[in-house]
Amino acid sequence: MSSIRITRRDLETAAEGGLLREEDIDPLWRHLAERTSAGDAPVFNTVHLLWYVGALIVMAAMGLFTTIGFLSFGNGFLLTVALLYMAGFALAGRRVIGQPGLRTVGGLLFAVAVSMVPLATFAVQDLLGWWSNDWPGPEAGFVEYLCGSSIPMGTATAFIGTLVFRSIRFPFLLMPVSVALWLMSQDLGNWLLGDGGSLTFRSGIAAIMGSVICLLAWIVDLRDERGSAFWLHLSGALSLWAGITALDNGDEIARAGYALFNVALLALSVFLGRRVYAALGAIGVVLYLGYLANAVFEDSLLFPFALSLIGVAVIMAGIALQRRLPALQAWMGRRLPPSAKALRPPHAR
Repeated sequence: MSSIRITRRDLETAAEGGLLREEDIDPLWRHLAERTSAGDAPVFNTVHLLWYVGALIVMAAMGLFTTIGFLSFGNGFLLTVALLYMAGFALAGRRVIGQPGLRTVGGLLFAVAVSMVPLATFAVQDLLGWWSNDWPGPEAGFVEYLCGSSIPMGTATAFIGTLVFRSIRFPFLLMPVSVALWLMSQDLGNWLLGDGGSLTFRSGIAAIMGSVICLLAWIVDLRDERGSAFWLHLSGALSLWAGITALDNGDEIARAGYALFNVALLALSVFLGRRVYAALGAIGVVLYLGYLANAVFEDSLLFPFALSLIGVAVIMAGIALQRRLPALQAWMGRRLPPSAKALRPPHAR
């Protein structure tokens, strides 16, 4: 399991059972409390929620402000503001992150600074004449102007975000990196074919890019015992699953393969200790079962009841999986050969 909640009563119960000495309860509890207050332990409460929402609001506000400024004053203004924001938030994050109880705030300030990298990169591209799109006019807006040449922006964001993450190991820093990589996958079709190709081609590109991001997340998990790659797993899994789902061509064998793909995601969730794969795999299985139910009960009043039974079955399966997940992970750990065990992230062993 990636994490568990421990109370002081848990420690006292362990001491009563002979698993812990009573004199060790107080120092161990103080140690755990200090880690939690310093932000080293995984904690998420109302205060943290407000911090994250505030950081997202700042990101959105800066994007809106620089968009309006770009339309009014051009790329020089955009570059200046982006660099000032990056420097200001990075300095504030560096000053705050070492203070007790404020590590999360410091990490979020660094994440805000990283989120300005795409705008700064775009401004540099435009100033140097490296932007491939022609300016469509102020009535088209800033977002339309961005579409088509985001690969350098995504590359810069991923590179700088990764450097900052390696320095302070704050998981949310991988969120802008994940978004940048996902946007690059959307723009890759334009870069390769000029017009982005067909829906099938773009779906295939999204699936391939999602696989690459999932592989990167896997590598991060293997090197970081704290399991910091949540955002990479989320964006990669979404891109992979959405790309595969959109590839439906009506072939029955392909649809059966899609069902097997989603079952494989469920197994991958147990192997990696990441619930996002289980969630997407379950949705995919439900889509396939719903398709089969529709084929059997087409234009029948029994179809809603069949869907209801599928929904109840999925809920029951989720309950069973929640109860048995630690046992499944332990069973997998015992059955896997040593070479495969080494590929499991530390938090999943």
